[in-house]
Order: sequence, then structure tokens, then C-alpha cells
Amino acid sequence: MTDLGALDGVTSGAFGINDSDLIVGESSSTDGTNHAVLWQGMAISDLGSFVGPNSFADAVNNNGQIAGQGTFGSFTHGFLLSPAVATPPPANPPVTTASLHGKHRNSSGWYTGPVTVTLTATDTGGPGVASTFYTIDGGAQQTYSGPFKITGDGTHTLSFWSVDTSGSAETPNTMSVMIDTTPPVTTDQISGNLTNSGWYTGTVTITLSATDAISGVARTNAVLDFWRYYPNGGPITVSTTGYHVLFFWSVDNAGNEECPHFVVFKIDNTAPQIEANGAAKSLGNGNWLITVSGFATDCGSGLASPLPTFSVSDNSGTVTPTNVSNVRGTHPGCFVIQFNAFLPSTVPPPSTGTSSTSGTSGKGGKCQTGTGSGSSGSSGSTGTRGGSSPTGHDKVSILLQTSDNVGNQGSKTVCISM
Repeated sequence: MTDLGALDGVTSGAFGINDSDLIVGESSSTDGTNHAVLWQGMAISDLGSFVGPNSFADAVNNNGQIAGQGTFGSFTHGFLLSPAVATPPPANPPVTTASLHGKHRNSSGWYTGPVTVTLTATDTGGPGVASTFYTIDGGAQQTYSGPFKITGDGTHTLSFWSVDTSGSAETPNTMSVMIDTTPPVTTDQISGNLTNSGWYTGTVTITLSATDAISGVARTNAVLDFWRYYPNGGPITVSTTGYHVLFFWSVDNAGNEECPHFVVFKIDNTAPQIEANGAAKSLGNGNWLITVSGFATDCGSGLASPLPTFSVSDNSGTVTPTNVSNVRGTHPGCFVIQFNAFLPSTVPPPSTGTSSTSGTSGKGGKCQTGTGSGSSGSSGSTGTRGGSSPTGHDKVSILLQTSDNVGNQGSKTVCISM
């Protein structure tokens, strides 16, 4: 037996109990009235403030509803007391923020290495944060215990939230974490007329193609021959003779810069050059010994042959040389050509001397009586002719031709006045 006690009087009565051990009944008060009461454990509550004096509670159900009799004005009425339904305060879940730390190369928002994530949760006005959780790319839920890393190229989705000690959960936050640690890849394609010698002729075009599967290509750079910069990567066209080197590389939107590549190519669009002069010596009866000496150079693919070919003509037309000898000089490109030519249209000079005239002409020039077209040079001195002035009786034109290893052909005409 348990003594339930009374209010401030000396008597009480218990009339009902529910499954939760709530007990209802009555108890006397010092003013001489009886009040309906409720016992919760050993604590007694006066229900008279609700139902008036000289009241009693007769029964209580498992929902906490109490039935009994009370005074309402001048009358006695039965009553039903129901527990007040408390309106819970508005939910005030925690607030979680994330801070990211990693290597940036520019302001694009891309990281170029692992990213460290720090989560901070607050529960202002709430009972306090119980736990913080996160997921990466929709994976398994993880409980936050300290900063963690996100790695791997690509765009990652980070979700995070907290729960307070009352069980109030925050709506998950999401943010994107973009990582690109891989530079672009640039390839080149060179097009043009490539000869068997390995030299190009004409115009060479280099087309650059760059790919980047993560953040994308921002720009492609190229530098030709160490000085000419192409900020947009071309296409690049080159036609000048010589060796060329093209450096090229790309940068992605994250700022990753590719190590430069290079391509070497050579172009020959320049014909060989010939410099030469000649001299003639009469052997009598219209037969002349003609000597041509000079040198040929090529600044590109090089001479196809160390000695040029030649053809001879005079005022009457083509002359067939005889007793031809070609001598290659000790220095590259140097040559001496010597041959006999029978020139029936010439009048041999007096036997007391010989006459020789040497000069050089422009490319493909043709010797003519008088001033030769495209020629430069002057008559040499003549032998003694009994004081008379020398007279040119004929002119010989020697056309020299040579070619380089890609087929560019150069020519030179040497004019000799007889």
C-alpha cells in the first residue's frame, strides 16, 4: 500500500487509475471544501481551479482524459478534463557550412589538385548539434569527424547536413567541387608539297588540334622560329626558304599548361644563284678557245650537281662546243668550263694579238651586238693592232643552268665580245 497524501487537508480519496499510473480522486482543503485531484507518481495536482470547489474526479482513461463532478456556478455538473495539446515550437534545425581549400591556377573555379573540405555546424536557439553527415557523388552517408579530401578529375557533388539533439534534421546542402589536374594534349598536322629530298616547296600549313576532357581548352599557343608568336594556334602558313621550328602547347580552363612540343621542317622556294665570267682566245681560222669560270650557291636544299650545264650561241645562232672540259673547283660550287667554238661569222683578229672580252649578264640574258640585254661587264683589252682601235666583230652567249635538290632552277648568261 502506498499513501498518496492529500492537499493541505487531512483527507483524500482515490477513485480511478489508467495504464500510465495516473490516479484521480479528491482531497480536502483548509477552507473546508473538497477538490478534484490528480496524482502523477507521488505529486498531487489540484484540479479545483478547473472544476471548482466541492468536486471530485472519478475516472481517467489511457488518453489522460479525466471524468468527474464539479461545481459550475450554483449547480453541480459532471465534467470531462482533457490534457492540453502542446503546440511544439517551430523547428529550428542546425545550419552547416562548408569551406574548400585547394590549389587554384586561375579564377575559373577549377581546382588543380585534391580539395580539403571542412564542415562547420551551428544550432542557434536549438538544443545543440548532435551529428554532421556528408556524401560525395551520391555515395554512402558518412559521419563527419574532421576535414576530408575530395580527389580525382571531374566535377564532384558534395552533400552535407546536420541533426540536433532533438532529432531536427537540416535540409541537405549541395555544392560542386571541380578538379582538373591533367593538362591538354595538342597534336599537329603539317601539309604541303614534300619532295623526296625531305624539303617542302611552296607554302607549308601547320594545323594544331588540342583536346581536354575535363575543363576544356582555353587557348593554344605557337611560336615559329623562336620569335613569331601565334596566340590562337593558327593555322600557320610558312613559305620562306630555310629550316623552321615550331613550338606549340595548350592551356586548359583550369590553368593547366601543357609541356611544349616542337616540329622541325624545311622549305626551299629559292633558285640557286650563279656568278660567272668568261674569256675567249682566238686559235685562228674562226676557232676560239672559250673559258668560263665562276661559282654556284644554293641557300636551301643544295645543288643537285656541283657543275652547271651550259649552251652556246653567237649572232648566227646555236654553236656546238667541242673539246669540252668541266673542272670542279676546290671550294663547293666553284667551277671552270673550257671548250672550243668555231665561229664562222667572226673575222679573226690580226695575228699580232688576241682579243678577249668578258662580262656577266642577268638571268637568261641574251648577248646582242652593242650593249647586251641584262649584261654587266666591259670589253677586255685587245692586243696591239698597229695602233688601230679594236672592233668587236661578234658576241658569244653562254647560258649556264643549274638546279637544286627540289627542282628550283637558276641560270646565268655570260657574254663575251670578240
